[in-house]
Amino acid sequence: MPLSDETFERLMAAPNIAVLSTIGRDGAPHQAPVWYQWRDGALLIPTERRSQKWRNIERSPRVSICIDTREGPTRVALISGTAEEFPADYTEERRNFYERYHGDGTQAALDANPVDPADWVVIRVTPQRTITFGAD
Repeated sequence: MPLSDETFERLMAAPNIAVLSTIGRDGAPHQAPVWYQWRDGALLIPTERRSQKWRNIERSPRVSICIDTREGPTRVALISGTAEEFPADYTEERRNFYERYHGDGTQAALDANPVDPADWVVIRVTPQRTITFGAD
């Protein structure tokens, strides 16, 4: 049974790990676990510019994403859409992601993982099709 809008929004608001699927150079699927944020009807995902997923998106922006609960009750969202670079200040967006996934340990996690913002990109996935199911 499809999830209600309220349950879908709760699923998307939780700091789950999503699985992003892109299309590799040889046409084979490439899957990667990713952090995400649901904002304004789109998914935002951080990644390094040199990552395989980003290189795949640059070649072919078609992607699919699976977001699910790993513990009961089961709730699943399968999203297919197109990906593009989200024009944003990476330093600010990175803090948002770390706060989502590290909570009170945000600053320590940021300090332990320094990056050059120029080496990173935030991907925006605009859904074209969404399938949901599970316990409401």
